[in-house]
Amino acid sequence: LKLQFLYFIAMMVQLTRLIFVLLLLNVWAVEECGVRKEITLAGRKATYLINCGQEEEGVPIEKRPMIVALHCFGCYSFLELDRYQSILKSFGKVILVAPDGIGQSWNAVECCGTAVSTDVDDVSFIDSVIDEVAIVTGLHNGQIATTGFSNGGFMSMHLTQHSRHQIAAAAAMSGYRYERPTRSTAVLLHHSLNDDKVLSTGCCSSSQCCCRITSPYCRSTTDWHLMWSAINNCSPSSRKVETRDSTCYHTDCETTTVLCEHATPTHSTWARASPGLVVERDILEFIFGEFCKSNDGCPAYL
Repeated sequence: LKLQFLYFIAMMVQLTRLIFVLLLLNVWAVEECGVRKEITLAGRKATYLINCGQEEEGVPIEKRPMIVALHCFGCYSFLELDRYQSILKSFGKVILVAPDGIGQSWNAVECCGTAVSTDVDDVSFIDSVIDEVAIVTGLHNGQIATTGFSNGGFMSMHLTQHSRHQIAAAAAMSGYRYERPTRSTAVLLHHSLNDDKVLSTGCCSSSQCCCRITSPYCRSTTDWHLMWSAINNCSPSSRKVETRDSTCYHTDCETTTVLCEHATPTHSTWARASPGLVVERDILEFIFGEFCKSNDGCPAYL
């Protein structure tokens, strides 16, 4: 009996070691830096990766914020990963998530495609993606930002008002919601005055845009800035920062509210994933700046 007991103890020790090794390998597979991984929810896919910044190697252990990057109408999630992954290396540690919309579209009310025509509940889907990635990685600290181009820009702004999660910051390119916001959120919009698909003067019956984007009212990028300035408690005056091709309007606000208008790019110019483009860098600087604010000072991992 004594030998049998000792043999049982030895076997349990070996089994414990095996379980530990398997768990370690699983953690490595889930949390390896910079590797794109897929999850599937209700038949729909989302891709995520753990960005480790410049300092960290191996298996990440520190919790970090999440950026949800949303593709344009007719586009795929990998384009948003391509847009940001390489330049993220010079920023902080973050989880980058890119879901796929049904029919390559998002239901952001005014825009676009199959998702709008079939009234897909994309808010619930993206909320569930956020929850699942947080569980799978075990690394989410609760902070969330959204960003997107065109239809993805509409959706990133839509989430600020309708997600069950608190969105710390939303940054959009060439796409914005026309509804009047009721939740204060840090926002940044980059839009071209030369955009031929999503007009800077707004999209409605008297001002036709592409892809059947429409609204009962035409709200320009200036109107968007004024609406967000009101909910974010901004002063009436704004500071202009001008470059060769753009003008950014920064207002003195309780919550950051910025509009950057560009003179020349067409919609198609920005549709191409372009790592290192000034606009993408500005979006990441804005998002990480807001992450730092909500941490009462930027923590070491950002």
